[in-house]
Amino acid sequence: TTIGTEPEIQQITVPVESEEQVPIEQFLTIALVSLRTLYLVHQNAHWETKGSNFYSDHLMYERVYKSAAADADALAERIVGQYGVQSLNFALQGAYMAKCMAHAAQASNVVLRSIAAEEKAMAMISEAYYAINELTLGLDDLLMNISSHREESLYLLKQRNANSTI
Repeated sequence: TTIGTEPEIQQITVPVESEEQVPIEQFLTIALVSLRTLYLVHQNAHWETKGSNFYSDHLMYERVYKSAAADADALAERIVGQYGVQSLNFALQGAYMAKCMAHAAQASNVVLRSIAAEEKAMAMISEAYYAINELTLGLDDLLMNISSHREESLYLLKQRNANSTI
């Protein structure tokens, strides 16, 4: 089974009330939500894993959820440092986290759920990166590092899925 056979969901995008430019911190908050969702999805998989690959899967999920947590923390601290604590729009985070969790929950097993969550997070981080016209060098570097970590996690999950009999 590949992720392409999983049901499609409606696209999650940054809400725009008008044609005005969306604040940078709003794009970053959406990227943050995707990372926080990854943490929850992967940690849940860490608890749910079973079978003959239990131990290796248990460790792999621990590795990827800790990576997502570190990425989320780094991005949240950057948002607060550059745009202020008010930029961590808690209500917006909750609304989008629910959408991200619903997307991941559609997958037929824990591996595919984690893959779907990683792919959605990578898309949201990429959308934020390309939507922000004037990135500082530090923010550019941070988003590139987060993307690299997410690609590594996606690679591990896809390798696990390729060798799967789930």
